Amino acid sequence: MQNPSEFHLSQEVLDWLLDSDPALEWQVRKNLLCAPAKNYEAVRRRVAHEGWGKQVLDAQQEDGSWAGAAFNQEKTSTFHALTLVYLLGVDPMDPKVQTAVKKVRENVRWADDPRFAGNPYFEGEIEPCINGAVATAAIYFRQDVSVIMRKLLKDQKADGGWNCDEDSTVSSFNSTIDVLEALLAYEQHVDEDQKIKEARERGEEYLLSRHLFRRLSGEIIPRDNWYRPLGGPAFTSLGFPTWWHYDILRGLDYFRRAGRSDPRQQEALQLLREKQQPDGRWLIEVDYGGEKLVDFGEIEGEPSKWLTYQAALVLTPEADNPLV
Repeated sequence: MQNPSEFHLSQEVLDWLLDSDPALEWQVRKNLLCAPAKNYEAVRRRVAHEGWGKQVLDAQQEDGSWAGAAFNQEKTSTFHALTLVYLLGVDPMDPKVQTAVKKVRENVRWADDPRFAGNPYFEGEIEPCINGAVATAAIYFRQDVSVIMRKLLKDQKADGGWNCDEDSTVSSFNSTIDVLEALLAYEQHVDEDQKIKEARERGEEYLLSRHLFRRLSGEIIPRDNWYRPLGGPAFTSLGFPTWWHYDILRGLDYFRRAGRSDPRQQEALQLLREKQQPDGRWLIEVDYGGEKLVDFGEIEGEPSKWLTYQAALVLTPEADNPLV
């Protein structure tokens, strides 16, 4: 996706990234530095037992949920906890993690809407943006997502993407990236299903035909209509974690993991390069709010270790695939 001569991180920035919680340190060593397994496996084993990973896992309640809910708007729910644990790259085979996931599988149910109330957590609800993110984490934790996969294939719009607004005839960037990540994870780690592959390629075309941040007309999309308050941010504003929101870094990272390079990605790549600060870092540009299950210590307008790591993955051609 990128010419090796055009990008590198200084040793100072690499040292800054490595001086982190085990969750980020192991991923930098494996995926960015392409270090041998002996240089990161011991670090990864610590993720469930100290720092951010321990903090999230220890917040699980006796009933298997986080905050007593499959999903909530405060960002403290089971959905948000499992998404975080996945992003932190915890070892899914760690007994502590397996016990936590088993409690979710056996006890957590969706609620609040009669159309899906009572569904087991890993069977999802009805919104593709939520179901996509549930499935991506579930695949990582070796759970059966066959019910969700059927829903996602059924929910694809005529334009190739997905939309959480079931009454809409057009797709959204937010929902589409959530589903694409799930379909890709399924193909890479469960089964190379032809129907899923075809749906994924149609979804990719939805994003590529819009150059990852524009309307079909060519106009830059000015804001994320599902972000409150209205008026921000645009899909060119970077944040972590994104939850179910889209931004160009998330889109570019998806195509990196999918192994697909396309000329229509170049404008977004250039925007990402331009966001790198003179000191080699990237800044947090948006915080999606809500209570924090874990505080990464990153503040809007200040350097972000997670975004610097993720941007470097996209811009470094020899980088490994994360969380494999």
